Amino acid sequence: MKKKTKILIVDDEPMNIFVFKDIFSNNKLYNCQYADNGEKAIEIFHIFVPDIIILDIMLPGIDGYEVCQKIRQDPKHKFVKIIMVSGKAMLDERLKGYDSGADDYIIKPFEQEELLAKIKVFSRLKYVEEIENSQANLLTLLSHETKTPMSGIMGAVELLMSEDLDPNHIDLLSIVHESTKQLLNFIEKISLYYRLTHDHKIQLENMDILSLINNVLDDLQSKISQKSIQINLQNRNDCNILADFYFLQIAVKNIIENAIKYSKDKGEIQIDIFQESGLCKIIISDQGPGISLEDQSDLFDAFCIKDIKHHHKGLGLSLATSQLILSLHNGCINIDSEPDKGASFCIQLPIYETNK
Repeated sequence: MKKKTKILIVDDEPMNIFVFKDIFSNNKLYNCQYADNGEKAIEIFHIFVPDIIILDIMLPGIDGYEVCQKIRQDPKHKFVKIIMVSGKAMLDERLKGYDSGADDYIIKPFEQEELLAKIKVFSRLKYVEEIENSQANLLTLLSHETKTPMSGIMGAVELLMSEDLDPNHIDLLSIVHESTKQLLNFIEKISLYYRLTHDHKIQLENMDILSLINNVLDDLQSKISQKSIQINLQNRNDCNILADFYFLQIAVKNIIENAIKYSKDKGEIQIDIFQESGLCKIIISDQGPGISLEDQSDLFDAFCIKDIKHHHKGLGLSLATSQLILSLHNGCINIDSEPDKGASFCIQLPIYETNK
């Protein structure tokens, strides 16, 4: 059974209350409460906890602006939607309302259809915001509650592996160690993605992109050596950019690491760095199996798992994180690929003009 939208209507004019009751009384989608002054509205609000408030500005006692401000003072009610009602709604009045925490305005006399449309929109918006908030809280909880136990398992396994054990036992412990390492890595990715999607501020500094890429290649050297991959790095132009070294390194590393995972043993990865139209471009090309046009549409979707085989190989969360980091740098990433013809990822970042 669908949950009813709870609406608190605050107006001191009996005729207006009559109109609201006429609109909502026979509508089974809504559960309404009414108040004729600001003090009563706040009292009912804390008991009723509505989804939406229809709030008249001119009220006896405390006015609509103050009611709005008092409600917004409590962070736990941040998703409640407030529609202010006014007979004039002049610009300064609307701005004062928005500054007090209102989400929208409706002008008296209003059309019933418009009011119901606004309520429907804000009801959906509140639901989506609450779901996203719950998802973010769940991700944070998972990250915090699993990281410590996983680290403990890693430490215990490493201690056991240092003992003089049967080779079969060492092999089993190696599997446990690698699996735990993968889980810890995934938890780190979730935690990073959460931080980046919640107004994380990056610290920009002038840097040479070549030094960053060389640093990434040094970090990935063991994986490159394991598959005997040839890295062909061509730096056509010196590219200075403004970037957060830590985060941009993660973005580039995810893309190169993805190319390594998809490359065959003794394959080649080409990295080209050059300037074009005021942009620093880094093209990373592999000789892997390529990606179909259909799969490319979901390539940067953090939580798309329609192709779980590709997802665990490095697509999805890693590439979505890279795209997010690049967007924070006013950059972007594009892909050019066909099945059986490898893939080329093109990173574009604004050039930093040192002579400005």
